[in-house]
This record gives sequence, C-alpha cells and structure tokens, in this order.
Amino acid sequence: MKEALSLGAVTRWSCGLTIHPLDNVELLRWWHQYQVQMLSQEADTIRNGLLQDVFAARRRLELICQSHGDDSDLGCKSCLTELEQIYSSLEKLSDRLVSPYLQSALPLALQHAVDPWQSKFNLDMTFPQTWFAESAELTQLLIALIDTFFHSLMTFSMQPYCCNIQLKHQGNSKELTFFVRYTDWPSPLPDMSKFPKSLTYMLETFQVLTQGEYTQVSQPHELGWMLHWEHQEISNQDTL
Repeated sequence: MKEALSLGAVTRWSCGLTIHPLDNVELLRWWHQYQVQMLSQEADTIRNGLLQDVFAARRRLELICQSHGDDSDLGCKSCLTELEQIYSSLEKLSDRLVSPYLQSALPLALQHAVDPWQSKFNLDMTFPQTWFAESAELTQLLIALIDTFFHSLMTFSMQPYCCNIQLKHQGNSKELTFFVRYTDWPSPLPDMSKFPKSLTYMLETFQVLTQGEYTQVSQPHELGWMLHWEHQEISNQDTL
C-alpha cells in the first residue's frame, strides 16, 4: 500500500521503501557540481567545435582571396575581419561560461580571472607557483567570488587605490584574502552593509559548499575579506 511522505513542501510516495530525508547541503553541492559540468560541456562545444569551424572557414577564405589576387570585388578584407570578430566573441563567450584553466592549478585559474580587471584597478597579486589539485567546482566558485568582489567595488563612486589578492596554504589549510585600500581623505569608507547582497550570498555559498569560513574586516582606509577552507580529495563521481 502506498504511503504519502511529506518532506517540507514536497510530498513523496513510498511503496514499502525507506526514504531518508533529503540533505539540503548535499543537494546544493550536487547542483553546483551539475551546473559546472553542464557549463564545461557547453564551453568545450564552443572551443572544440564552433571555434574550429570558424578558423577553418577563415583559412578557406584566405586561400580563395589569395588565388584571386585583387580582392576588392570579393570584399575579402571585410569578411576576414568579420570572421576574426566572430572568433574573438565565441572565445570570450566560452571563457565566461567556464575558465579555460578550470582543470589547471588554482593560482593559474585565478590569475586568468583577475587579468580583465587590471585595467580598472591597481592590483597587487600574490599567487604561489605550486598548489594542490582542486575540484573544478571549487575553482569555479572562487572565480565567481573574485568576479563578484570586483563588480561590488564598481557599485561605489569611491574607488580603492589598491586591491591586494593573496592565495596561500599551510599544510591542508587554504586561504584566499582580498583587501582593498583607500587613500587618506575625509570621505568615509564604503559601508560593508551597503555592498550588494550578491557578495554576501556568494560568501555564504562558499561557506556551505566548502565547509569553510569567511571573515570580513573593516579598518581605517582598508576593507578585507578572508576565506579559509581545508583541502578535500577530488571526487570522481559523475553527476550527469
């Protein structure tokens, strides 16, 4: 005989089977891992499919233009330029979906994530040369956090004169710090409570997914965030 089981707002039916309560933290971790895998597949499709097709099309067009000599009637230059733009746009899209260094060492992935912001902020970065292998999910989460930090700073009219990002470890303990320093002027520092909620949500998500912790620091002319977590073995379980 079927028996209705209510789990929160969800009603499930059991046919004599024991159904264990769902672990929300475990579900969140699975969902994050699933999303990273799906985005990785989409990015790989672009990198290994569309980008290769555009490159081949450009090469064929170059050969056609070379065989005709004067390409003024064919519009070769404009077509080649358009293909280059399409290639660049697709490449940037794949990088936004998933870092091309997702499977590489974490310092290299973070360096790639920070590079686009160097034109907007004075950055001081300290990344080690060697690092433990991290899961793709953790790397993607930290990349998203770095991006959220910078986007949050852009919401204030007062911009820091220096941003310091440091990644370090001692044994199995890992730490990522993000400090912003402001010049010595009368205006007060941005209030941490005024930062976008997306930053708080990202920090809380980091805490849940890594079982780590974060600390926010407000000092004269300086704001800081410190993230701590313990090394975890990479799971080979396929979520798809």
